[in-house]
Amino acid sequence: MFNGVPYSKPGLSLNCWRRFILSRDCRRLLADDGVAAICPRLFRAYVEQFNWAYRDGDPALRFIQSAFLFTLYLLRRYGEISRPQVFL
Repeated sequence: MFNGVPYSKPGLSLNCWRRFILSRDCRRLLADDGVAAICPRLFRAYVEQFNWAYRDGDPALRFIQSAFLFTLYLLRRYGEISRPQVFL
């Protein structure tokens, strides 16, 4: 598991008798492009499919995960220049 994200969520592994086996797709990605090809799929599964509130027992708050993506968008758009804490 990667920070609580099962590899099976993005289709990178199979669970067989409590052992994780790399899927055919995962082995192909590793052979072609290495670990760098798997990271975007794990990140996307962590953001879109995994319930961040799972470990603390609280109900899922989809708004928090959506706001996280908006924050990444703002960083991408306005992040090149250092700005003051109050940004209007």
